[in-house]
Amino acid sequence: MYLLIPIPLLYTLFDQQGSRWILQGTLMNGKIDFLNWSIKPDQVHFINPLFVLVFIPLFNGVVYPILYKIGINTPLKKVTLGGLFTVSSFVCAAVVQYIIIGQTLILPSNEGQFRIINNFDCEVTISGSLIGNFSIEPLNVFHINYSLEEFNKTDVISIHVNPTCQLKTRILKQRVFIIKERVSSYFLTSKNNDAIELIHLNEFKKLKSGNSNLRISYSHHLLGK
Repeated sequence: MYLLIPIPLLYTLFDQQGSRWILQGTLMNGKIDFLNWSIKPDQVHFINPLFVLVFIPLFNGVVYPILYKIGINTPLKKVTLGGLFTVSSFVCAAVVQYIIIGQTLILPSNEGQFRIINNFDCEVTISGSLIGNFSIEPLNVFHINYSLEEFNKTDVISIHVNPTCQLKTRILKQRVFIIKERVSSYFLTSKNNDAIELIHLNEFKKLKSGNSNLRISYSHHLLGK
């Protein structure tokens, strides 16, 4: 009698293969590289009867004899084992869905990431009491993770731009923030080839639809050219 309790829940999840799981498949890459062919989400259903035809002789000839040898020799034990495999398949589907709609970057609860995008066509040197000293190559990105046990942290950094960039002002001091479990991104650029600007960028998250998104960063002095 107790075995009948999870059956409604089982079929509630199982019937999602014709609804929610197809929608999940539309957010995934169905390309099979070695066949040079892409399978559509609704085409996966033909695999179910194919597996039935293949697994019946396979189970009768191989799987069931092995199960009998390890003590799984009654219908109740077989149903229990099958239920465990079914639960694991639902868990896999849930994990895949979480990855699809999850954030692009997941940080540990005690860490924060600091990131600077160098938009200059020359090397930039950055120093600070918290972040230390480092250089960023032209048109490159620098990022580093910090351990933040209790609170978010701030730091005053000094930015020195290489003279080859020919800016009127090549030095900038600015306060930056490092936040727990977040990526603090800054865009280093200039305005009208005059002063250095360090612009804080909003946190970049993956779309809930699972589709890709794109961030384009540009310099103010390039507008109108």
